[in-house]
Amino acid sequence: MAANKTFSGERLRTIRDAAGYSREQVAVAIRRSWNAIYQFERGDLTPGREAQEGLASLLGCRIDDFYEDSDRA
Repeated sequence: MAANKTFSGERLRTIRDAAGYSREQVAVAIRRSWNAIYQFERGDLTPGREAQEGLASLLGCRIDDFYEDSDRA
């Protein structure tokens, strides 16, 4: 049985930092507010599918890279 996965704001932040983008740059690129990106990274909000696709495309990763096993979240 496959483990359940949850969105990880920490992973998003790590990937964004490694790609060299600021929160503001990401927000502009995916048409979201700076505050939304901040809330995604804090885990206060989970980005919708469209935002996740934009993030993955911009940051050069797969959507799955933003997720981790639920038991680790």
